[in-house]
Amino acid sequence: MKKTCIKMSFVLVGLFFVLIFSPDQSYAQTSTGITISPDTIRESFDPGEVRDFKLKVTNLDSIDKHYFVILKDIKDLTNGGQPIFADENEISEFTMKLWVTIASDEVDVAPKETKEIDFKVTVPEDAGPGAHLGGIFLSSEPPSINETGVAVRYQVGSLLLFKIEGDIVEEALIREFTTDKIVYWKPGVKFTVVVENNGSSLIMPRGPLEISSIFGKKIATLKMNDAGNSVLPNGKRTFELEWTGEWYLFGRYDAAMGLLYGDANNSMSASASFWILPMKIILPFLGGIIVFLLAIFVFLRLHIRKKLREIQETTNQYAQNGNNAENAESMPEGGKMILKEQAPLSKLMLIVMVTLAVCIILLLLLFFSFA
Repeated sequence: MKKTCIKMSFVLVGLFFVLIFSPDQSYAQTSTGITISPDTIRESFDPGEVRDFKLKVTNLDSIDKHYFVILKDIKDLTNGGQPIFADENEISEFTMKLWVTIASDEVDVAPKETKEIDFKVTVPEDAGPGAHLGGIFLSSEPPSINETGVAVRYQVGSLLLFKIEGDIVEEALIREFTTDKIVYWKPGVKFTVVVENNGSSLIMPRGPLEISSIFGKKIATLKMNDAGNSVLPNGKRTFELEWTGEWYLFGRYDAAMGLLYGDANNSMSASASFWILPMKIILPFLGGIIVFLLAIFVFLRLHIRKKLREIQETTNQYAQNGNNAENAESMPEGGKMILKEQAPLSKLMLIVMVTLAVCIILLLLLFFSFA
């Protein structure tokens, strides 16, 4: 039995060393992908102009790669800025697919090798002015398979953003500028901006968003679309910004946005307002007021009871002596109060009103101090 245990121990130790030091076959062909540069080509053309371009493809993997070169038109953009491509036989409003001639529709790239893809852009004489969008992509599957949605995840590419000179219309507006709430319990504000492009050219609206207090004091400045995302002609795009201010901010605030777009630096603007009512300030303040009012109420209640007892005792004394009517004029001040039951209540109301007035003044001072 003892020998058997010793043998089992050696077997387990041996398996341990095999698992630790044997080569991991599953990582023998680790793939790190492929890159294409530049990732975006932005160019302006005159009608009838012809130009040559190059793309560089680098194989970062340790094995040979074979790719198919695919040309696609872009017909729209998602709110997140992702291109929506036109179908194979679809002619989009921004088409440029027929203008581009690629030297080869396939490319082989050895490990760690960089190759060039040559292509020519021939702009027709009657090309419409404004934006024309597309892209050149590399796919591990042929275009016929790729159109069915297979191997889309293997694609990398370069976007082609062309502007044809001519009678270009640059017109845009801020369709919506809002906050997700009207009142915030803490200063964390999310802004939504919807820009509508009514022109014929691609635009990249940029500009500051300034946040000010009710008295015009600038609190913060944000940059809208600092990444330079585009809005297609006759399209809309939603941008979002988030601002987190200091915890002590309190009151009403105004947000003003001014954006520039186009070659002529056209401008558009919008504004919104919101309130910040921080519970870290309001709750302790209200708690203090409530405790203060309760203390006054208890004090007045005890004081009134004490006075009523004194008045009752004085009245009883006069009643015993049979002088209720004859001596009414000579009653002490405490006795006369019994005939005026509203006196304690009137004093209580006066004190409560004064206390409320003081609280309102304190709230206003708090508001103006932090606004």
